Amino acid sequence: MKPRRRLFVFALALMICSVRAEDGPKVDAPVGTIHGRTRTIDDVGVDEFLGIPYARPPIGKLRFALPAPFGPVGNLRATEFIARCPQPLLSPLLQNPVPTAEDCLHLNVFRKSGTKQGDAKAVIVVLHGGAFCIGSAADTNTGILSALGDVIVVTPNYRLGVLGFADMKDLAPGNLGLYDQRLALEWVQDNIRAFGGNPDKVTLFGASAGSMSVSAQINSPVNREGRPLFHAAIMDAGVAAPGIVVDADLSLKRIKSIAEKLACPTKGPKMLDCIRKADVNELIKLSYNPEEYSPIYTFHPTVDGKFIPRDVAKDVRDNAKGFMKVKMLIGTSKDEGTMFASNRIDFTGDFFMNLTTEGEFLDHIGRLAAGFKFPLNLTDSDVRRKVTDAYYQKSSSRFLDAAAFVGDGIFICPTNAFVRSYSKTHPNVHAFRFERVVRQANFFFDPKKLGVFHTSFTLYACGSVIAFETVTPNEPANAEDNAFSLDVIQVVTNFAKSDASPEFRGVKWPDFGKGEGVMVLDEKPRVEKGLFSEDRCEKVFPFFESAP
Repeated sequence: MKPRRRLFVFALALMICSVRAEDGPKVDAPVGTIHGRTRTIDDVGVDEFLGIPYARPPIGKLRFALPAPFGPVGNLRATEFIARCPQPLLSPLLQNPVPTAEDCLHLNVFRKSGTKQGDAKAVIVVLHGGAFCIGSAADTNTGILSALGDVIVVTPNYRLGVLGFADMKDLAPGNLGLYDQRLALEWVQDNIRAFGGNPDKVTLFGASAGSMSVSAQINSPVNREGRPLFHAAIMDAGVAAPGIVVDADLSLKRIKSIAEKLACPTKGPKMLDCIRKADVNELIKLSYNPEEYSPIYTFHPTVDGKFIPRDVAKDVRDNAKGFMKVKMLIGTSKDEGTMFASNRIDFTGDFFMNLTTEGEFLDHIGRLAAGFKFPLNLTDSDVRRKVTDAYYQKSSSRFLDAAAFVGDGIFICPTNAFVRSYSKTHPNVHAFRFERVVRQANFFFDPKKLGVFHTSFTLYACGSVIAFETVTPNEPANAEDNAFSLDVIQVVTNFAKSDASPEFRGVKWPDFGKGEGVMVLDEKPRVEKGLFSEDRCEKVFPFFESAP
């Protein structure tokens, strides 16, 4: 290992940090003068500008309304994370605990210390995940990505759950969280030069719901006119797909049910006025139904006819040629479904169900399919046979069989369809399958139970594998994990900076449209032909078919 790499591994593993706010960095941006703080990780300085408002507080008449630009911020002290958007659960990834508040439409900017206006560094905007109902811009240590990759990193909050994705059709628009993201991207275009960034070199990076958001931004006709808001995309674990994107009528039905429980009218302007005045905590509580088999499922993006104009699977199949033209890294992890194969999300106790018979397996599959809104009729004997042939007794346990099913349905099959359709008419689509098992358990992300779990790529790319506390207190992070994380950070930031074809650990990363090569990210990376799980996807999830 090179001396400089040893230094970084040591520094990151120990996370020996100090923070200086007094006499900290100052940026004169078009929106105002912004004062930040400097965080030092050993000898690597990172300037942090935290809690910068990009939209007016979405309260009062602006609750359930399109975001409005915040405008000038004056002389702003931006040295603390502000607030998470209201949500029912704390994200398990949260490393910077902050309170919740409706006034949450803020963003954070990270840069390597010494960066100045005019440097025109590449910019990575990171959209957090969390099933569109939990998470925040403070969730991950993106300062590590900025420091080691020497890029500008921006992390915005966006509205979640009922406040971000309730669709009341003509009464109030849906997909507000996606519009929030878009407004944050406009803020970046207008202001990032002042921080030393290049608005013509913006990469949009998302994991899970963040990745699904990236694909929605790429697909949306709203983004096809005017200046491009981003120029490259990194998508880890998901695209906008049926089950994730729901019908607006379903969303309206849910909000009417909430209005009734709030003793509000259930239609018309009076309903909207009443729920706008409702206590936000009560609104969040009523929107979250732990009795549903998918306990993280509340409100999701909708087919609203505007941001998402039509059924997303058909849109990808038939209209990918008209999507935004961006280069991309896109892929999934080997064991995407292990976090989602139960009705529990604490990864303890009976989460890892003991499904012993084919009947128990199929009953569980039926509940999962209903909870995640898969358009599968599991009362049909032919469908049940296809599911059994594809998944039953194909792993070491029936729980892992179920995990393979749900991972395919939510993440892998939709991603495959997107890659195939998009790459037919767009160059520079670099697909991956993440297979490296983390050497050391972090929080409840125990590889012995979860395998190569959901969003593994992003945990390495943002340095979170290094920054998380280990299961054993005071145990240092694994050196091999650290080294692998540094290499993933390098490929991500090089991709943001350069138009050259990417490579990982000396292996060239092919363009999928030129031979269907897929990079398998492991300790020893390799290129394989074809996408993961395609046979299962064709048999069980044919509604994700790609363009012919």
